[in-house]
Formats: sequence, structure tokens, C-alpha cells
Amino acid sequence: MYLNKQKNKLLAVLILTAILSFILAFSFGTKNGRAFEETAFLKISAGGGHSLAIDADGNLWAWGGNWNGQIGNNSTVNCPVPVQIMQGSRFLEIATGWDYSLAIDSEGSLWTWGANYYGQLGNGTTTDSLIPIKIKEGTTFIEISAGGSHSLALDSESNLWTWGYNYYGQLGNNTTTISLIPIKIKEGTTFVAISAGSGHSLAIDSDGSLWAWGYNGDGELGDGISPHKYNPVTVKFYQGAEVLGVPTLLTNNQNSITVNAVTLQNNFGSQTMEYSISTNPAIPGVWQNSTIFTNLKMNTTYYVFARAQENLMYAAGVWTVSAGFITDGKYAGAEVSDKPEVLSKTQNSIKVKEVTTTGNQQVEYSIGKNAAIPGTIWQDSTEFIGLDADTTYYVFARAKENDTHETGEWKVSAVIKTDSTGEGVFPYWIIIIITAGALGVLISVILKKRKGRGNGRKNKKSNADDVEGYGVLYRRTDDDVYFEKTFVVKNTEKG
Repeated sequence: MYLNKQKNKLLAVLILTAILSFILAFSFGTKNGRAFEETAFLKISAGGGHSLAIDADGNLWAWGGNWNGQIGNNSTVNCPVPVQIMQGSRFLEIATGWDYSLAIDSEGSLWTWGANYYGQLGNGTTTDSLIPIKIKEGTTFIEISAGGSHSLALDSESNLWTWGYNYYGQLGNNTTTISLIPIKIKEGTTFVAISAGSGHSLAIDSDGSLWAWGYNGDGELGDGISPHKYNPVTVKFYQGAEVLGVPTLLTNNQNSITVNAVTLQNNFGSQTMEYSISTNPAIPGVWQNSTIFTNLKMNTTYYVFARAQENLMYAAGVWTVSAGFITDGKYAGAEVSDKPEVLSKTQNSIKVKEVTTTGNQQVEYSIGKNAAIPGTIWQDSTEFIGLDADTTYYVFARAKENDTHETGEWKVSAVIKTDSTGEGVFPYWIIIIITAGALGVLISVILKKRKGRGNGRKNKKSNADDVEGYGVLYRRTDDDVYFEKTFVVKNTEKG
């Protein structure tokens, strides 16, 4: 009896479990009372680990990975079965990025949710959103595309908008800076289709031209040139024409090279030639239409490249490269016009006349004691100071080195000897002797005159004789004082 009761209980549990499983399955797998399998879907999109779908009634469904809220159900728990998002709204377009989602509703409003570390939600922040948020209100959108972490959208006027990650220029705004909000690019062009890759973007305009921009490491832009593009460029569907031959040297000098023009064969796209120059035979420089290259370095090997220039229909052709062309080095220095000639000299200085050159170089001078060896110092001045007295010197002159010419061959002066000690010094001692002599004569005259007067007075008193004294006659000229003669002064007074 006990065993039968246990079997009945177990059977009841199994029946109840089956009923509950059916109810749960019906609840998760039905829509408006219909089984999920019976729902008709119109659009789907697969992201990095999650999925979106729009059914025939415009309802939006999401399932899969949800670590950044990319399901949009206000959770970060993964969803193994589809769940309806924003019930009551009708959607027309969907797009999934790596870990975020985009959708356009029936009114043209743009909704985003999920990861936002590069601004890929376009709401002006870098904060993730677990539920859909409306961005760029007031603009009606008709198409969207989500890349790895950047987004594209077309509005009702066929304008192209981009936002999010921009490391490789995938936003097409000529920068590598992320954008937290949608920005309009290539204004004036109307677009009809868009698609965002992991790091690049594509668009088709109303004329049917295909545009590409962003990462181009593997040639995904299709323009025939490897560097990444920060602005949209047209995709080329025809290979460029082949260059016939390689550039050959026409002329070269110190800082320029001119090559002969080359031609193209099988030039069905009416392409023109373009040329480039580089010091590396494997890497071209900047391309130009001219065959003349200027502002080059002297005495340097250059290689000239030639190829068909790209146009709207044809890609740039494969280039050919010339042999190495070497620019000229510095030219020989100019010749000086003459040997230096002495202009003036003293005991310790020599100054020579300036000389000129046959070219446009300046002249520099040096001095030495050996006619075959210039001094170690060259100078612009023609005057040399601090020399030894009574010494033989030679002055050298040559063209001075400049940007384009070497120093010239020097010319040396004849022997130039500095003055000896005392030579050339004004003889001040002569003036001193003359002055001293004149002063002595003058003093002597004054003393004698006084003595004569004293003797006269004495003789008058003693009546010794009629001699009063002696006098000195002298005369002055413009140059000196001369002694003329002495004379006796007699006393004519008696008594």
C-alpha cells in the first residue's frame, strides 16, 4: 500500500512538471497568443554576440549576450531566448555593432543602446545604456549601419551622419578623434546606401559612385593605395595604365633634378602621368605632375618614380623607378683678384688692402710667419693686431666657404715687416732738450741783468768809474729765442 502511494505521488510530480514546462515554453515562445515559431520576420541583424529581429508587425526582438546591455531589456543578464523590446513601438530598421544596438522606429526616430565607451550610442556621453535611448531628435532617419564601434545613418534628405570610434578615420571627417554625437560628413552629396565595417565605412551616392574611408591595411577601401583614409575616397574598378619605361636624367645641380617625361601604354582611361622623388628606391615621396624637383640636398642620391595618376574611373598605375641620380656637391671656391698689399703697419699691427673674388663669395684673411703656411685663424677683417715688433709676416687671402662653394685657393702677400722698437715714435726728447736750453738762457739773462744793476748803483756811490753795468741783447723769432750780444752801460751822469 505504501509503495503504491509513493508511485502515485511521483506520477503526480511528473505530470505537474510537464504542465509547468509547457506553460513556460508557451509563455516565452508565443507572441499575442501565437507560437514564436509561427511569427513572420522581416529583418534581422547579428552583432558580436547578440541578435536583433523585426517581425511583420514591426515588433523588435533581441536575444544573446547582454554584458553591456545590448539586448535593451534593462539588464546585463544574457538572454537565451528572444525577448520583445519597447513593446507598443513599431520599428523599420535595425543594426547591431559588436556590443551595442541601433534601431529606427516607424516615425524615423533613431534609438541606441548597449556599450558606449567610444560614444557609439551618439548621446553625447560614454556611459552604457541598458535600455533604448532616442538621439538626434528632430531628424528623420531612414537607414542605419553599425560597425565595430562606430555608426552610420542616412536621414530623409539623404545626408550622411557618423559617430563613435574614429582611430582609423572611419567617421570620414578628416580626423582621428572620436565623436560622441552624430556629425554630418561630405555635405552636398546625396547618399542612398551605407555600410559600416569593423574599422572602415562604405557609402553609395545618388550617382552610383562608391565611396570608402577608414582602415585600409588590407586594401578594404579599394582605392589601390594602402594608407588609411580620413575622408571618403572613390573606389576604383579599373587598374591604372602601365608606364612605358623609367624616368631618365635630363639635368641636375646642387639642389634640383629634372627628368625626361615618360608615357603610358594602353591608356584607355585617359590617365595623366605623375612623378615622385625619394632617397629610398622602394618608397616614393610626394607625387606631382612636374618632372622638376627642387629644394633637394647636395651630394645626395635620389630616385624618381613615375606612374599613371588615378582619376574617377581608374586607379593609380604601378610605378616604375629610375636609377639613382646624385645631386652636385659644393663647387670649387672662386679665385681672389690679387695678392694682399700693405696699407699701414706699426710695431704690433698690420693692415692690408681689401681684395675681391671672381665670384659672389666673400674674402677672408689670415696672417703667418711662413709664406707657405697660413695662420690657423681666418678672419673677415684686413687688420691684424697683437703682432711682434720687428718681425716678418705674410698675409693670406682666399674666397670664403658658403652654402654652395668651397673655400678658394689663397694668395699670399709679399714680405711685411712690423716696425722695430722706437721706430715710428715721435722724438719728444728733442722738444725737452730745446725747451730746457731756452729756459736756461732766459734765466741766465735775468740774473745777469739784475747783477749789472746792482754793480751800477755801487759804482755810483764810490765814484770808481762811469760804468753802470752790463746788458744782454737778445731777439725773439717765431721759432726760438736767440742770444745776440752783451754790451756795457756807461754812467753819463757826473757828480
